[in-house]
Amino acid sequence: LTPYTDKNVTLTAKVLTIPTNNEEFKTKFYAQVSSVKTENTEAAAVNAKTLVTVSGKQKNSSDIQIGDTLELTGRLKEPSEAKNPSQFDYAKYLQFKNTFSLLYVKDDWEILSGAGSFKWKFIRKLNNVRNDILKIHSNNIKSPMIEVLGGIIFGDDAVNPDNNTKISFINSGIIHILAASGMNVTLIIGIWFFIARFLKFNYKLSIITGIMLILFYTCMTGFGPPIIRASLMLTLVLLGKLIDKSAPTLGLLFLVAVIMLIYNPLMIFDIGFQLSFIVTFALILTSPLLKFNFKFKPVNFIAGMCIIPIIAQIYAAPLQMYYFNTFALYSVFANITVIPVLSIVSFLGFISSMIALVPIIADKVCLTADFILNPFLIYIVKTAEFFSKLPHSIIYLKKPSELQIFLYFTLIIVFTCIIRNCLQKENQNRAAYFNKKLKPVFCLILIFFALTFIEIPDKKADIIFFSVGNADCALIKSPDNKYFIIDTGKMAYLSENSQAKFIILKYLKDRGIKNIHSLILSHFDADHAGGTVDILENVRVQKLYITDTYENTNLFNEISNYLTQNNMKPIIVDNEREVYSNKGFKISVIKPQGGELKSENEKSLVTKVSIQDKNIVFMGDGDVKTYNALPQEYKKNISVMKSGHHGAKNTINKEMIDNTDLFIISTGPNVYNHPHKTITDLLNNAQKQYLRTDYHNAIKIETNKNLIQAYCYSPAEHKFVKKH
Repeated sequence: LTPYTDKNVTLTAKVLTIPTNNEEFKTKFYAQVSSVKTENTEAAAVNAKTLVTVSGKQKNSSDIQIGDTLELTGRLKEPSEAKNPSQFDYAKYLQFKNTFSLLYVKDDWEILSGAGSFKWKFIRKLNNVRNDILKIHSNNIKSPMIEVLGGIIFGDDAVNPDNNTKISFINSGIIHILAASGMNVTLIIGIWFFIARFLKFNYKLSIITGIMLILFYTCMTGFGPPIIRASLMLTLVLLGKLIDKSAPTLGLLFLVAVIMLIYNPLMIFDIGFQLSFIVTFALILTSPLLKFNFKFKPVNFIAGMCIIPIIAQIYAAPLQMYYFNTFALYSVFANITVIPVLSIVSFLGFISSMIALVPIIADKVCLTADFILNPFLIYIVKTAEFFSKLPHSIIYLKKPSELQIFLYFTLIIVFTCIIRNCLQKENQNRAAYFNKKLKPVFCLILIFFALTFIEIPDKKADIIFFSVGNADCALIKSPDNKYFIIDTGKMAYLSENSQAKFIILKYLKDRGIKNIHSLILSHFDADHAGGTVDILENVRVQKLYITDTYENTNLFNEISNYLTQNNMKPIIVDNEREVYSNKGFKISVIKPQGGELKSENEKSLVTKVSIQDKNIVFMGDGDVKTYNALPQEYKKNISVMKSGHHGAKNTINKEMIDNTDLFIISTGPNVYNHPHKTITDLLNNAQKQYLRTDYHNAIKIETNKNLIQAYCYSPAEHKFVKKH
């Protein structure tokens, strides 16, 4: 579909996934496209997958179901790739799902036919059954408990909890219970065998019915990687028992991984797949350590219940830090607190839901079960809220390197093997021999691992101009490793996050930057100050520099209210201020003065970074009038100038070109024709070098003594590459 992107198209497509309605009047789903046509072309046959977003109030998009064939008319877009270091690469994420385009539809859609084949009728029926069951439960269990029950029983796409509930489960470290996992499968099959033994079922009949129960549960949960892994493993174990054969558990784990990756190799990039197999591997490897022989049997159960979350946390933590920069401090305690209750909820919720398939008794069965379940669900929700509200419940950490993760896992695996050998009662001489070899290896890896945390101070000054669309944001690092931010990008628009959250703060978290010496806002336009509150909330900003020229907008009021509530006093720049100075490095900010300056853009604060005898000037949204009003020292020896107002008309003139070596234009898709053709023609005719954040992505200016070097971020190489 790539040749049709950035065009209005009409697609014929089948709905591949259960449509989600996380936002009002908006529905998302993946679709398999069979034909495409544009305003100027006839319909052409294609075989491609796209992610569809249907919005609008005229039609009820909740009528769309999995398996439907639709005619959709809208705008086809290419997903955005990561233009900045640390930015989530949405294009790559979708590529792992074999999807290379996005379709945005507003009310212009029509259902051509329903589920045709047996496969789609079966999948739709399962989804409808699941929805019907949860609807019956919702008569007795209210939000957010019903969402928690739906997540525990059927997986995270069954019912979406509200944002506050999600955050409390994330911060307490028990978000995994809202996604049906291998633990659910194990609990269900374990309790089923207990019941089958109580009912005196035939041994083989118990196994066959157990396999059928696993298959049914897997279908009901939507085939998530953790469920498939557990279901395949348990099914292979049970089939082995039918023919009196057994296999090493680790061997089964790797066999299941191979089967899943043969079916879909891209699954290896799925975080759920990675966590599921790593934690299962950990529990199998450490299983000899979980065999307790206390005389009082309940103590064995309690001991196992306490140590299993610890092992899971030890193995899951590196991936959590790598992908999310977070560590849930009380996760182990929260898991120990909820796991016994979770066992009851998981099994009773599933069994009552299965019995509820019989319409005559559905209401009564669910009423009885829900009477028991409701207190337990309230307990789980309250537990999540309690641990999430404790001080430092979620800790933000620097992103570990791939080498550090590899060494970490090697260390804990070698350490586990040493402990296992120590506990081994048979072949003690052989175990002692292996430990003699393993202990020096462990010590060497530990030393090497510790050395990876030693950082050599970088004495260079550098500046990163983030690619934030038609907006501005730059991060400055001084030679003595102080950090400064100029402007904060756009505010959130039709989404939960501003650019500051998913671009700037992600970069800071990945590098462990928690302190910003100074934040300078050139003015209060939404494309310059939009992420200010997010920055102030998430990192420690020592000083905030603002202009005294502003309009009474919602954004200005939001920033003002935040400052008042947090007793922060900004530094108001009404002339010129020195922000920082140390050994040949200096930052100063000025408010241009002059009767010709009328608009807020023209009165933008201008920042000058001086490194030895080189100057880097940030014009905010200022234009030629702003430049003319600057003192002479702001116009001399300009090595780099961040042009004003995204390269709009009248932002650069011949004098600026003569006095500047390199221009940076911070821009992106817009309706204002930024940068203006007169500006690019002026630069091209003068053969003046310039870089654009829409073409060259994030731009890094690195200085070392008298040398200034420009780099552009390469998404393919995941690093800055030399440009100028």
